[in-house]
Formats: sequence, C-alpha cells, structure tokens
Amino acid sequence: MITKRKKLIPAVGYLRKSTKGEEETKDGKRRQRQEKSIPQQKAEIEKLVAGRYEIVAWYDDPGISGWKRGAKRPGFARMMDNVERLGAQAIVCDNLDRFSRAEFGEVQADTDKLCQRGVRWIVTASHGTYDLGSKYDIGEILKFVVAAWSACEYSRQLSRRVSLAKRNMAEKGKRAGGRPPYGMRNDGNGGLLHGDPAEVKIVRWIFDQYANFQQSMNAIADALNKDKKVPSPRGSRWSTVTVRGVLMRECYRGDFSYNKRSGGGRFYQVDERGEVIANEESNGTKGKVYRRRKAYKPLVDPKLFDKAQRRLATMSKNRTRRKNQGYALAGVLVCNHCGRTLIGARRNGRTIYRCTTASKFGAGACKSYSIPEKAILPFVMRLLGQEITDLRELLSTPPDELREPNRERTERRDVLERERTELTKRIDQGMDAAFDFDKRNRKVLNRKIAEMQDRLEAIERELGDTEAGDEYSRDDLDALNAWHDAFMDKAVSVPMAGKGYEAYVDLGPMVSHLHQDPDTEEAAVLMHPLVVNALLHDLGTELRLRWQTETITRGGKPANRHILNGGRFRLGQSGGSLKRHL
Repeated sequence: MITKRKKLIPAVGYLRKSTKGEEETKDGKRRQRQEKSIPQQKAEIEKLVAGRYEIVAWYDDPGISGWKRGAKRPGFARMMDNVERLGAQAIVCDNLDRFSRAEFGEVQADTDKLCQRGVRWIVTASHGTYDLGSKYDIGEILKFVVAAWSACEYSRQLSRRVSLAKRNMAEKGKRAGGRPPYGMRNDGNGGLLHGDPAEVKIVRWIFDQYANFQQSMNAIADALNKDKKVPSPRGSRWSTVTVRGVLMRECYRGDFSYNKRSGGGRFYQVDERGEVIANEESNGTKGKVYRRRKAYKPLVDPKLFDKAQRRLATMSKNRTRRKNQGYALAGVLVCNHCGRTLIGARRNGRTIYRCTTASKFGAGACKSYSIPEKAILPFVMRLLGQEITDLRELLSTPPDELREPNRERTERRDVLERERTELTKRIDQGMDAAFDFDKRNRKVLNRKIAEMQDRLEAIERELGDTEAGDEYSRDDLDALNAWHDAFMDKAVSVPMAGKGYEAYVDLGPMVSHLHQDPDTEEAAVLMHPLVVNALLHDLGTELRLRWQTETITRGGKPANRHILNGGRFRLGQSGGSLKRHL
C-alpha cells in the first residue's frame, strides 16, 4: 500500500534573545546570561515543526529587546520583507514574547502586514498556534490579544524593577552591574577597579592627547585605528563618538554618576524627585542626577580629566575654532570691517589668515583681507610670554611611551637583579652546607645547586644583553626622532624674556624645547600650535585687525592692495591699540 506523503506548510523560524553572551557575577566570574539561548530555541522549534512545517529560512536577533522595531531589529525587519517572496504561511518561534514584546497596537500592525503577505499562523513551542486569519473568531482574537498584552506587560514590569534597582543602588553611590567602562572592571560590590593594563594605557593616552596635546577627537580615533591598531570598547573601529564617550566618563576621574542623560529605560525613568515613573508621565523634565565623588581609584588624574572637560565645553561652543584646528591663531584674529573670525589656510608653503566673508556672502559683504602668520604671530607670542608665569610647565614634550620606553626593561632588570642576589646567596649557603650531608643527600643538594647555577647563568646572559644605562633601543630612538621632526615642523616659539630661566634644558635625546633664540638671544619655549591656541583662548585673546585699501598698477591694470594699518588687541591683562606695535 502506497501512502501519500503529507505536504508540509512552508514557514520561517524566528529566534531572539534579549541579552548577549556572558555576564560578570559578584565574585568576578563569568557565566551565561539566564535566558534561553539561540541554539536552544532553534532545537525546540525543530522538534515542534517535525512532520508539519518546513522551515524555508531562519532569522535571528541576538542581544536585542523584543520591544524594538524597524532597523533596531534587523532580523525581524528582514523576515517581514521576505516572507511573501519565500511563500511562508507561518512564523515559528519558541514563545510569543520572542516574536514581539511591543505594545499591542504595534504588534497588531505587524501581524496585519504579515496577513497581507500570506502569513496565516504564528506558531509557538510554549503556547501553541495563533491563527491570524480568524478575524471573526472572538476566542482566537482574545487569545492573541491577551498573549501580546502579557508579553508587553512583562517588559514594562521588568523595566520598572530594573529602574528601581538602579535608583536604589545609585542612592548608595554604587553601580547596579552591567558592562564596566573601557579599561575598568566590576569589583562585585557596585564599584569599579582598574582593568586590563593595555586598556588603562589607552584611556590615559586619549586624555593626554586631547587635553595636553590639543589633538582633535577625529585625529585620536584615526591614530587608534591606523597606528595603534586598537579595537574600540565594542570591538570595532574607533570613531569621534567613541572617543568623546571615553572623555566624558566621570568614573575615570574616580567619581560615580547616574542618570546624567535622564533618558531612562524604554518604559520607566527616574524623575527630578528621584521617583521611578512611567515615561509618558515625565512631561520632558530632567531627572535627578546621582553623584558620589572619589567613589573609585582614579584611572586618570583629576586635573587632567577636568582640563579635558573644559576643552570639550569650549569646543562645543566655538564651531569655527573646531573646524579650523591646526593653526596657532585660529579663532583669535577678527576682521574689524565685518566682525567675522579669520580662517587659517596654507598658501604657497606659508600660513596665512584670511577673511572669508566675501567668498561666502558676496563681494559686497566685505573684502578679501588677509595677513601672513609671520607678520602677527611674533607679537602675539611675545604677549603670551609676558602673560604666562611659568612657561616651562607648558613644554610640548613627547608622550610618556616615547620618553620612557625603557620603563618595562628597567622593571625587568630590577626583578632579575633581585633574583640574582637571592640565588647567589642560596648557592653559597648550599655549598657551605654540603660538607655536613651524607653521600646520598649531598647528591640531591648538588643537583639543586646545579639547577640554581644554570638559572644564575641565564640571568647573567639576559642582564648582559642591555647595559644598565642603555635606555633607548634603535626603534625607540627612531620613534622619538619621528615625533621630534613632526613637532619641529609645526612648533611655535614663545619668548621668555625677563623670566630668568636657563637658556637651554635637555629633555632627552634630541628633544630640546627650551632654547635660545639666535636672533634675540632670549630664552624661548617651543610649543605645539594647538597648545598655544588653547592657551590664547583660555586667556580670552582677541585681535581685531583693520586694513587700508590702496589702488596700485599690476600688469598694466589697476588693482587693490590691502595693507594692515591698525586695530585693537586683548590678551589676558594686556590690551590696547595695535598700530604702535605693528
């Protein structure tokens, strides 16, 4: 007897898990998050569909909450787009809350689209089948409504419990768990400790480059991606957003903070009184921010952290300066005719500052005034040198990794030398004691002494590879030279007349930034233009320049020539007319 094979219903399998991978327990260990994994869900579905449904495609959203929609759930979105092309008549998942935890109206909108695209059933391993085509069967409709509402309500209540737990921990100045910041790790008691030494070094480098060397966030991200080849906190490429996120984390200063963004969760948030309320009740008001100073051991020096915050605040206000980075006088020079800031540019190998009003708003708005940097920078630098009490604190020195490349070697030498001293002492003691041992025990002692002597010889060889005073390898010197050449190409000289300093200070091999100016025989500091620019802005510097226009003959034709003939300046405590200084 031949039996007719039952035709299977085409279906797609959908898998979702709200949390990814592992989590850290209070004792610092790792464990799988307590939620049915994607493979477990798939195994349940495969058992369920056997002999009835044929899975024509699988879609998944690992680590994505069920209330998210659209592009925030890419697997679900692809499934919605492809079911009609695949001819799927059913969607199979482990539980309805794997399908969605959105509000009922949103779930209904999704199921209406699925119905229009030929899907008839949502099949679950835990609660059976929901018939989407039973528009007039009140029992089926209520069954689906109750299930969808329950899934959403579970998310709402979970959100409230999580918000309450975080608020309660924040009142004690503690974290409620979660992924620790880059370069740190959870201590299991709501606090943070320093984490991976390599990540700690990167965090400190970012703050140093941004606050001390005035590097842009874009330049820092580029260096991390290309030069250092370091993965970002999420394991991908660094961006300006990632760098900014690191710079703004108060935990690196040693401080605890919670609810700074006042965004809350998907359903609940903390209001200005510290109460957990539904998002729809917030009326757009800011929530209470919880802070606790010195909650952790600082990963970044607090003074350096605060310096970075001041620069972040300044750069967010001054868009022109932010776009014109790399010039010592960016955002400092102002056209007195139109009131707009001059923009730095390179022309024929020299730096100039020019008014761009005419090019942006038409020839009648202003004229194409410009000034070479060398015509105004020496005057500004002399004012700066008079204003700053101790310019030596502002020396543009190479990063620590270039100035102290031998730190690890020195530490290694110290360990080896201590071990050598201890071994020598033990060998001498063993040799003295050998005469008091019998023949059998003396043989064992001689073997141990021989092992210690072999180790001592290995230590001597390793210590002999580098002299105690050999601080820099050839690679170290090449890196230091490269930094020095790049620096000297851009360095700005700030006079130190009347300061009474030594005319020359050696900061290391081939790095001398406190020098004597050959023209004036005055001591001067060489500084990076970005550092100079930051100082000028901190001192409220502004030079309003005024030009006089003359008509000249050029190539047999009349032409205009703009000659700087005055203006006013302000730099710290100094100020007045420019005319007598130019």
